[in-house]
Amino acid sequence: MLKLEKNYDFRKRLCTSHKPIEWAGNACEGCYTFANNVNIAMTTDSEVATVAAEDFVDYLATAFGINAELTAGAAVNTEGADVVIYISCDGLGENANGYMGRRVYVTEGGVTVQAFDERGIAQALYSLEEEMNTKGSPCLALGVREERPAFSPRMIHSGYGMDLFPDEYLSVCAHHGYDALLVYVKDATHSAHGECDFNDIVTRAKKYGIDVYAYSALKNFTHPTDEGAKELFAELYGGLFRDIKGLRGMVFVGESIEFASNDPHVAKRRISERPADGIPDGKITPGWWPCEDYPEWLALVRDSIRAESPDADVVFWTYNFGYVEEKYRTALIKTLPTDISLLVTFEMFDTYPMGEGEGMVMDYTISHVGPGKYFLSEAKIAKERGIRLYSMVNTGGRTWDFGVIPYEPFPYQWNKRHEKLLEAREKYGLAGLMESHHFGFLPSFISRITKSTYTLGATRFEDKLRELAVEFAGAEWQKFIDGIKLVSESIEYYVPSDENQYGPFRIGPAYPLCLARELRLPNEPGVHHGNGIYATMGRNYDDWGRHDCYSLRIKAEIEAAKKSRKLVHDGLAILRTIKSPSEELERIINLVAFIERCYTTAINAKNFYIQRNRMLTAYTKPELERALNALEKIALAEIKNAKATIPLVRRDSAIGYEPSMAYQCDKRAIEWKLKQMDYMLDVELRLYRRSIDPSVAEGRYLKLAHMR
Repeated sequence: MLKLEKNYDFRKRLCTSHKPIEWAGNACEGCYTFANNVNIAMTTDSEVATVAAEDFVDYLATAFGINAELTAGAAVNTEGADVVIYISCDGLGENANGYMGRRVYVTEGGVTVQAFDERGIAQALYSLEEEMNTKGSPCLALGVREERPAFSPRMIHSGYGMDLFPDEYLSVCAHHGYDALLVYVKDATHSAHGECDFNDIVTRAKKYGIDVYAYSALKNFTHPTDEGAKELFAELYGGLFRDIKGLRGMVFVGESIEFASNDPHVAKRRISERPADGIPDGKITPGWWPCEDYPEWLALVRDSIRAESPDADVVFWTYNFGYVEEKYRTALIKTLPTDISLLVTFEMFDTYPMGEGEGMVMDYTISHVGPGKYFLSEAKIAKERGIRLYSMVNTGGRTWDFGVIPYEPFPYQWNKRHEKLLEAREKYGLAGLMESHHFGFLPSFISRITKSTYTLGATRFEDKLRELAVEFAGAEWQKFIDGIKLVSESIEYYVPSDENQYGPFRIGPAYPLCLARELRLPNEPGVHHGNGIYATMGRNYDDWGRHDCYSLRIKAEIEAAKKSRKLVHDGLAILRTIKSPSEELERIINLVAFIERCYTTAINAKNFYIQRNRMLTAYTKPELERALNALEKIALAEIKNAKATIPLVRRDSAIGYEPSMAYQCDKRAIEWKLKQMDYMLDVELRLYRRSIDPSVAEGRYLKLAHMR
């Protein structure tokens, strides 16, 4: 049984690369088995290689109690190492050639690691650790393996906290194959969470073979042709790279750019600004349209940055434009500078039938594998023009399908996306990935599968999943496969509508059912988004004009959620029959149980929305009474669901947390929701009942007169 945790306890687990492994002491057939007093020799003294080798020493000691010593090495011997592990960094040919390429020889006499570069050494050692983790013993299969990454960079935001990267977390990120991280940058000394020493992050990340990209939150509404623009851009963008030494690049996205475009389709104002008379003028703001002068803006930004950092990676992300007619988007891509990187979201903006209407993939989801038409249209032109192509793919394990879970435990669905991304690599030259946004990366069995899949020459999906199943469930590994396959299938019925992702699925069972007024859990101090990133009155997002009215879709969304919940429930039932689950499997089971509760909340919230509208349009007292009775029944069911969720969040403090929101579904948040529900039933619902029967007593919270 998992122990109860306090908020943020998950950070201790998040910063732990190595754990003790119970080993019976038996050697594996066809393997080299480490004995005590391991000698690790290296021919390189590079910092990344040394940090990784020291990590390997710590791994052997922590996992198996094996003593190891790091020494200087001699010539490479691929026929059998003179010492137990021999490490060299002298370049390679054939398949392992190139960035982060490595070749490992395992013989009966020891292990030899050769690598193209220092990061290849680190990844080779991390892969050896992973092999021993899955075997549960200090054994390595005999033979030769060649590996190299399919994608670089693999970029992530922090799952520890907004722009927070302690060394131990950086080490975990490196173990999972990430070679780049993203930090919000407002200026050279401030990130999304306040003051930030970016130079310190760059220096520390470098030790683990990780680059740092700035995610632009700089404020600049200047057009590149305005007087003084060249000087302003030089100081703003170039100055950033001057003051933060070693930045690898910078990511720019429309909504964070919002420059004073001259494109006739847009208004010359920011999205936060409204027309003088308050009435919409029919024009969107520049951050949400593929403006014809973005190439001019981007060229000046590029030149300003590269005057300080000639090799900087300037990344232009078209996330905000995917809904726009293709001819406008492709016209932009055809005129972009070719010496930048184009970042295109993989699955968004495709449409799908839903009930009597049509929905659109409005934000990040794994329910739709991709690639979407938007991605394909821009990837094709990027290839034709020789522009380096990246994609936002969320394969750090998390999307906006569930806003407060550490990762989505749907391996079969993730694998479908992995395969499509590898196809895009071959067809369009897809080179790099953005694998999380501000929800960040937290390690999981999904990230272990992802790393293996993104490593050319490593274990493929089915074999890797089976290895993990044995690690988690021992002899009952097939039950894990059977159960998680049903859970994975459930996401295929998830509906990625804004009403879901910015409604009940954003915060799960802490989501309040509001009747007469919108109420939200008060924010923790200093949060980036907090409670401002979701709506609690069943908001209809049809003002985007990108999909049909919610009323045409809502009943079909309820039925789809019921299908998903049934699959999660059935998969969970199988997982719970495993007699001796590992601690990791216990956490997976706890997470799946939380997901089932999320579906129940969403179903209840949608039915509550329907009955609330019936209440507001009831023309007779019997109609009103039926709606009120239905609302009360739904509310009572949701109270029961929320109460049953509290033990789940108490057993895993990673559930309920998201860096930009902080805790929006912990015990405190759910108890707040229960209080809100009590208030709603006792005061607001009672007020409507008095329309039917004036003799209904006043509630205990407030006298009705005080509500006016």
